[in-house]
Amino acid sequence: MLTLAASMTIGAAAAQDGKDCFSQDAHLNVCEKARALQAKIAQLLPIQMKTNVIFTKVGAVGTRVVITANWGLSKSEFDASSHASGMSARDLASQVESNMRGSVCSEPIMATFVRLGGQVQYLYQTKDGHIVLSPIVTGC
Repeated sequence: MLTLAASMTIGAAAAQDGKDCFSQDAHLNVCEKARALQAKIAQLLPIQMKTNVIFTKVGAVGTRVVITANWGLSKSEFDASSHASGMSARDLASQVESNMRGSVCSEPIMATFVRLGGQVQYLYQTKDGHIVLSPIVTGC
């Protein structure tokens, strides 16, 4: 019964997808692919990535899959750590984005999704609820 309700919801969502959901060259519904990828990732959560980073949530918004990563630091601890390392906020964001692109593009399913026109975004949230980084992978 739950599967039937989920497939009806997905079917209704696909029927409401706009032109921006469809790949120009492949004629695929990228929004539908985003929802399918979101469902696959959701089954794996939570995922401990590093000592202080845990992927806890995933959602699909249009052609984008958004993954929330909880950082085991408060905002003030994050700022102090960044300052102590001598990295500017821009340098840190650039490094995280580069690492994230490498990670996304090395996973065949994720890389294929991005090549079809999808996007993968990570929201890095401190333990006190502040989003400190939100890089997006738009190409592999």
